[in-house]
Amino acid sequence: MTPILKVLVGSRAYGLSDETSDTDYRGVFITPTSELLKIQPSSLLPNRVELEADDVNYEVGHFLNLALKSNPSILEIFVAPIVGDLGVEGAKLRGLFPYVWSSKGVYEAFTGYAQSQQKRLLNEPDYNRQWKFAVAYARVLLQAEYLLNSDSLVLVPTYALNALGEIRNGEWSVGQVINWVDELKRRVQIAYVHHPDKQSDPAKINEFLLQLRKNNW
Repeated sequence: MTPILKVLVGSRAYGLSDETSDTDYRGVFITPTSELLKIQPSSLLPNRVELEADDVNYEVGHFLNLALKSNPSILEIFVAPIVGDLGVEGAKLRGLFPYVWSSKGVYEAFTGYAQSQQKRLLNEPDYNRQWKFAVAYARVLLQAEYLLNSDSLVLVPTYALNALGEIRNGEWSVGQVINWVDELKRRVQIAYVHHPDKQSDPAKINEFLLQLRKNNW
């Protein structure tokens, strides 16, 4: 397992942390090609490794497959603050961002993720965790709108930081959150309607991945 990228994610990356916040990391690693070609149980070649509870790492092939589906948590890794030194392979990987996402993929994946956070918000009895889900609910839609309008992804648009901070601190009611998010859903839909044709480029991704496999025998 050769790491090529590590980033900071979560509240500390979003600018929404306090003294109680965890420090969350995500990373990408390469499994040597010679290991991939051996006959052995797939469990010995994991696609996802948790070095610690807050340090999740993805094998590069699995990572890129998820990226091509416009998975919100995966796309964040392309733009999140880098931890440590970024080598050539990590830099090339981050440079693939324009080729991995599609308008339809972003619209479906990000709104689907938001819907899952809504369910957790409405069904979570723990007050402190409830507001964590409320922030995630709004944040992912803010990201989708920004990406569809600009072809760029940000962890949190700066204009929304204060509002998300207030939600995190419990200053908004659930009803206020739902009302704001309903407006965000409408804005995301408009952004998608105005920019429906952006496509991913699997051939570009395969070109990178095959060369990476050759270089990491």
